[in-house]
Amino acid sequence: VNFLLLIIPYYLSKKGNHSRNIGAIILLVFAVLWIIVNKKLEIDKKILVTALGYVLFMTISLFFRSDYPKEIIKNYIDLTVGILLFIGITQLSIDRRVYKYFPILVSLFLIFPMIRALEGWKNHNFSTTYRIMGDNWPSVFSVEMGLLILVPMVFFFYEKNKFLKLFYLIITGLSYLVIVITQTRVIIVIIPFIFIILCIYEKKKALLVSFSVATLILYIVFGGNVNKYFQRFSSENNDGKYSTLIRMKIYERGLTLGVKSKFMGIGFRNYPDYSMKTEPYFPEYVNYETMSLKKTMGEIPVDNATLHIWGYILSDHLHNNYLEILVTQGILSFIFYISFIFYIFKNLVGSFKKADETKKQYIILGILALFFICVHGILETNLYMIKVNQILYIFLGLALNKKCNELAKNS
Repeated sequence: VNFLLLIIPYYLSKKGNHSRNIGAIILLVFAVLWIIVNKKLEIDKKILVTALGYVLFMTISLFFRSDYPKEIIKNYIDLTVGILLFIGITQLSIDRRVYKYFPILVSLFLIFPMIRALEGWKNHNFSTTYRIMGDNWPSVFSVEMGLLILVPMVFFFYEKNKFLKLFYLIITGLSYLVIVITQTRVIIVIIPFIFIILCIYEKKKALLVSFSVATLILYIVFGGNVNKYFQRFSSENNDGKYSTLIRMKIYERGLTLGVKSKFMGIGFRNYPDYSMKTEPYFPEYVNYETMSLKKTMGEIPVDNATLHIWGYILSDHLHNNYLEILVTQGILSFIFYISFIFYIFKNLVGSFKKADETKKQYIILGILALFFICVHGILETNLYMIKVNQILYIFLGLALNKKCNELAKNS
């Protein structure tokens, strides 16, 4: 079990899904066996009830679909496994060395996706209009990197070894450069914001001033190129303008479907199919006999005339975790999900005062990771980003594991 926990950073950093998913499932099996052998489950009952309640109503929403595509079933299984894995990790007796070496390994393995991303940028002649793909879509890759970057960032503040401290700082800086080149607006802003929060919380005034001065100097020197990378923030730019307007149409459509749908939701990940079958109709783009698009997405222009077709049909999710759950999985699933997040946060805060120095660092990591996902989830559906879920729930599982404290006291 401890070996798997230490090898997971490698799984999270590599391309592909199979080895990482298999590793997570094996770890979950070990956790279940551990619980059975010990005949007890030590976790806040409110976390357990809300987690199982959410999984239950998410499962019910799956049966509201008229079809069961392989990818949708995979999303459901991976999301369920992630939640159960979180509960399982909280129950394991974890060796103290796992907590010691986990941040070092995460930071080391962050070099792999970082190199892949920078090589992709180099292959495109360091273009300011190219968005780094990483292992997948820029928006997904940036969230994965954003979560992983929290590890070297947090442990940079608490590491006493100067060499490791410098190492964490370099990894944080280079990883953030990769995030900037993905041109994902929310993540570009939220990472420095979290860094500032840590500076204020730890009362690192000198570091905060140095960070501010360095940022100002970099902007003065590279201001022209930086503005090109931030062009997606501008509503005057076509990409920024229409991506924002389309998202507003998606939210509008989601609220409309939420009112029309059943109390239990329209079905797990069923937004595009349900939306296509619901008024208003778009016969110029959709063949309603076969329920398929007459043109590919690449052939449909993005302009004021097509905003509705892009916002109502061509998006496969609602670009908001909370709206996605409410509309597709129903109000009961939404209540359990919000409660699940709330009780995790409450337990993290409650555990902080009782924890030793090492566990406090992991609790801070857990709080920041939860904050990161919840804030980002307002403007994007990160719920179905499977690697993101695994990273988040592993961090939370390590933060809320109580067996490590017991081992520390006994030793």
